[in-house]
Parts: sequence; C-alpha cells; structure tokens
Amino acid sequence: MLRGIVKTPVETIGSITFQLLNKITKFHLISNEVPIPWDGLIGSEFLRLNGASLNYKDKTLIVGDMIIPFYEQEEIKIPARTVMPISFNVSNPEITDGYVPVYNSQKGLYTGGALVANSK
Repeated sequence: MLRGIVKTPVETIGSITFQLLNKITKFHLISNEVPIPWDGLIGSEFLRLNGASLNYKDKTLIVGDMIIPFYEQEEIKIPARTVMPISFNVSNPEITDGYVPVYNSQKGLYTGGALVANSK
C-alpha cells in the first residue's frame, strides 16, 4: 500500500527493480485508474535514502553530483466549442512553416488541420 498519492491508501499491482543513480531501486506500480497526471512519482523514501535535496528557489532536484531541473508542464484550459491558437515547443525548430494534420488527441478534443509558422 502506498500513502500520500491520493486521499486514501493505494494498493500496488506489483513492483519493478532496476538500477537508478548507480543503485538498485525498487519502484511500485499502480493502476492507471489512480487519478494522477504523471507517469511516475519519486517518493520521499527514495529521496531520503539517496541524500537528495529539493531546491525550490532554483527549481532543481540535487542527487549527489547530479542537478536535475524541475519539469513544469503548462496547463491550458480550452473552453468548450472554442477555436484558439496555442503555441508550443517543437522538436525540429529548423523547420519554419508547415501543416499540422488533424489529430484527435483525446475524446472531444480536435487539434491540427492548420498551416503553422515557427516563430522561435
């Protein structure tokens, strides 16, 4: 049972052990039905055992000599039946313009179908 993820304890569906930061580390697996928006969480036990420090001012996690920046995902709320331009980072910024085909990323949300320009 894991505690602290949601209001009630969460039963694990198993675990996986692998090498992380040169140490054998055990991670617990939970059902996709647990309502968290991330692929995984690093718990306080892992941070404590590895002597990690969280620096909120610099937005970094420090483990040994590794400095890992926080990943901050911008949340955009789109009202129903809205058409709106949204800017986002691309993996190939050398391409200056193109076409984004229609993409149904999730039920009821339709994206793409537009000519686009890379402004950065």
